[in-house]
Amino acid sequence: MEDSFEDMNIVNVDVTHTVKFFQVTEKEVIAAMDIHEAETYFMSLFNMNRDEAFYYFQSKELSLNHVLCNSGRSKVTLGDIAQNHWEGSPLLILLEQ
Repeated sequence: MEDSFEDMNIVNVDVTHTVKFFQVTEKEVIAAMDIHEAETYFMSLFNMNRDEAFYYFQSKELSLNHVLCNSGRSKVTLGDIAQNHWEGSPLLILLEQ
């Protein structure tokens, strides 16, 4: 028996309680569950070991209120990215400087 959309219970999940954002370099942020997952993803993405990946920059967690873009009309926060783009697996975000 097939379920119709009317029969399904759809729950809106607030992912901002599960995802965290870690700045791993001056220009890159990783959305992940924890710092270990973020750093491991970054190292595998660029085929680097820990010494190569984090020689110049120590990873740090950023607030969900951290503003990435502010064009004067609108702003994009990490919380906005969490709600609209994060799907459960690590996500690389490039920063413009």
